[in-house]
Amino acid sequence: MRPAAIGVGLLLAAGAVVPIGCGDGSTSADEPATTLAHAEHAGAAPSETSTSSVPPAPSRLDIVATEYEWSGLPEELRAGSYPTSFRNDGVEAHEITIFRNPEHRSLEELYELGPMGIKDAVEVVGTLIAGPGAAADAELTLDLGPGEYEVVCFFPAKSDGKPHFGHGMHRTLTVR
Repeated sequence: MRPAAIGVGLLLAAGAVVPIGCGDGSTSADEPATTLAHAEHAGAAPSETSTSSVPPAPSRLDIVATEYEWSGLPEELRAGSYPTSFRNDGVEAHEITIFRNPEHRSLEELYELGPMGIKDAVEVVGTLIAGPGAAADAELTLDLGPGEYEVVCFFPAKSDGKPHFGHGMHRTLTVR
């Protein structure tokens, strides 16, 4: 099996704690983090006269994976901090890796770089991993600033060995 087929999440999980923030575990005002939720974010009550098309911020993100999709993951969020949980209701292992892709590399190119190469090529915000029928071992808080983030599962499919993103497990998350 190619090293890239292992998935970015396995590399990040090997560090015992999977940080949310920059690849080095630090964050700054220029480096946003992300969390997905379904309630309103504390302190960010929506204005009834707001002209923003971004829905009210949830208080947390409870993401559920199946083959080959996620639920509980909005397409847009307001900048802020979101406690995030991850559960896998599928029959294959899944991850949710969130990162900025400043060089706009294709997912195929990133996959070919392998786990170490991906880590060096993008700005990883966080990763959560869950086996079939299980929840991730930890909940993370994603601190997201404005910008666009890639949300990807790099794990290989049991049926054909292609990465899950090739089966549709990929999204762009816009943070405003």
